[in-house]
Parts: sequence; C-alpha cells; structure tokens
Amino acid sequence: MNAETTPPTTDSCTLDVGVGGMTCASCVGRVERALKKLPGVESAAVNLATESARVTWKPEEKTQPATHMAALVSRAVRDAGYEPRPVEAADQDDTPPKWLGIPLDFWPILLGMALSLPLVGPMVGDLFGQHWMLPATWQLVQPHRCNSAWAGGFTKQVGMP
Repeated sequence: MNAETTPPTTDSCTLDVGVGGMTCASCVGRVERALKKLPGVESAAVNLATESARVTWKPEEKTQPATHMAALVSRAVRDAGYEPRPVEAADQDDTPPKWLGIPLDFWPILLGMALSLPLVGPMVGDLFGQHWMLPATWQLVQPHRCNSAWAGGFTKQVGMP
C-alpha cells in the first residue's frame, strides 16, 4: 500500500467496507486515492485479497455520525468505479447444514456406499477364498424382478413368480 501514511490518533474513527470488482493492484491504488481525497481521512488501506478497505478519519465535530462517513466512503468507492459492499463478520459460522449430525453434502456418498456393499462384499470375500457370489442365473433374474416390480406389477402379466 502506501508507506507514508500517518499513524491514526487516539480520537480518530475507523470504518471497514467491502469493495467489489477489484482485479489488480492498479484497482487497489485507484480506490485508495479516491478514499484519501475524502475530507478528514487520515489513512486508507485497501486489501485486494479480502476485497476490503479500512478508512481511518478524524471527525470534524464530535457530533459527526459515522453513518455520514460511511455514506461518503460508499460514494467514493462507487465513483471510483467499484461496488461498495458490507464487510462480512469474521466470526460468522460457515458450517454446512446437517441432518442427523452428518453434512447434507455427504448423504449421497453414504447412499452410494450403502448401495455398493452388495457388490463389494462378495469381491472382498473372494480375496480370502470365500465365494459369496450369487449364481449367474440369479444375478440376471434379480434386477429384472426389481425393475418389473417397479413397473407396476409387470411380473404378473408375464407370468413370473
């Protein structure tokens, strides 16, 4: 940023604002220059990685509200060609939603694992010399029976048990 910024005094105020649309260091410099032109601003630091800006200013009057300065900062950011945004809280909890203590994104994986166990189980048994595979005729008939049952009683029409 800028090395010759003055340290803020004890009676100064600080404002953090998000800045959207910055893509390079030139954008950062442009926003910093726009913020430093505001009346009463002591320092302005813009961070490209977090897309945020911190403005330190000395209020002209003790009664000057911070909302007035926030409006000025937002206007300066907008006039520089970028979008002012509210800064998200750093301690915001971003945990994914859960059901039964398991994140919702993991449930399809668990379902796939459960449905593949009948296929993987006989393969693991074959590693230890156990042959748990169904006979070939049953392997061919079982999917047909399941599909037929889902088809609404198709098995009764073709005479299958």
